[in-house]
Amino acid sequence: MQRFSWPGNVRELEHLVERFAVLHERPWIEATDLPERILQDAGEGEMSLVTSILSQKYSEARTAFERQYLEQCLRVSRGNMAAAARQAGLDRSYYFRRARKHSLKPVQFA
Repeated sequence: MQRFSWPGNVRELEHLVERFAVLHERPWIEATDLPERILQDAGEGEMSLVTSILSQKYSEARTAFERQYLEQCLRVSRGNMAAAARQAGLDRSYYFRRARKHSLKPVQFA
């Protein structure tokens, strides 16, 4: 559902959730329960992601991934570098060096 573009904006999502709340028999929703148009749109989004990744050299894609990963850890830890390093399962000093390489500053995520 996160990959769907939601052209109907919040209302469309709201209607889908209401429909599941009223009509769905199980307490959870599986991908197979979603309407086909949502699954197709999400799949197309995945393909465009794959295409954009494959248009880069390996080293560029790896660097981009590393930056995004470090950013996400900082975002989750609200700018706490030590907590971000723990989240990533990395030594704190190594995490600090990698973040500095990508010019990531903890205050950006606090």
